[in-house]
Amino acid sequence: MDGLKPRIVEAIHRQTQATVTILSSLLAVHDELGYMPKEAVEEVAAFKGATINDVWAVASFYPNFR
Repeated sequence: MDGLKPRIVEAIHRQTQATVTILSSLLAVHDELGYMPKEAVEEVAAFKGATINDVWAVASFYPNFR
């Protein structure tokens, strides 16, 4: 699993749109990996200054992240 973290961080930081959101970050990671590992939720939370629960709330709402 250690090889995932650099890919997750890179996907999050590679976003170029003016507004980066929890959803856009989750989509970027999903596009990179093809699924949503727990580590990605933790990294998105840290990047956005949100709680893990807030990120899980967004991720669990959308069927493609389940």
